[in-house]
Amino acid sequence: MVVSFVDLYAKLKGTEVKEIREEQVRRLAQMIGRIAGAHGMRIQTCCEGWDLREYGIEQGGCLDERLLEQTCGCGLDLKPDRGQRKGCG
Repeated sequence: MVVSFVDLYAKLKGTEVKEIREEQVRRLAQMIGRIAGAHGMRIQTCCEGWDLREYGIEQGGCLDERLLEQTCGCGLDLKPDRGQRKGCG
């Protein structure tokens, strides 16, 4: 399962959405990691700067070109979207 936390892009500024604090991220990660572990699930973040390995959560991107190639049985030449975050894909 891939998870991501709120990133405040320009469109979100001025709304009621608030930036998440490190303490909140770590508390959520601890709970997510515990639940995932109890159910044999693997959790990975998408393009997050937080190191959450202590909670069993690995860093990564939500699109894995190698996995997609393996699944479809062919090579892919994927190009990033214009607004895609660094590290995604």
